[in-house]
Amino acid sequence: NQGLRILNDDSRTRLILSDIEGYTYEEIAELIQCPMGTVKSSLSRACAKLRTYLLQTSQLLPKQPDETASMQKSKWRMNVHENSSRVG
Repeated sequence: NQGLRILNDDSRTRLILSDIEGYTYEEIAELIQCPMGTVKSSLSRACAKLRTYLLQTSQLLPKQPDETASMQKSKWRMNVHENSSRVG
C-alpha cells in the first residue's frame, strides 16, 4: 500500500484498475476516456517506478534460485550410486 503512494493519482488509478480490479487495457481506456496506448505506456512507467521503489526499500527482493530441484537431483544421484554399489 505504501508503494502505491509514490505514484501520481492517474498512475495509481490505472494500476489499481489493471492489476487489482482486473480490467483490460481497452476497458481502462474507455473508463478514463483516453487512448489505449496512453494506458499501456503509463502502466508500464508506473510498474517500473513501483518496482524500483520496492527494490530500494527491500520490500521486493530478487527471486532466489530454487534449491529444491537441485537438492532432489543430488539425493537421486546418491541413491543411484548406493544402489549400484550394492548390486555389483
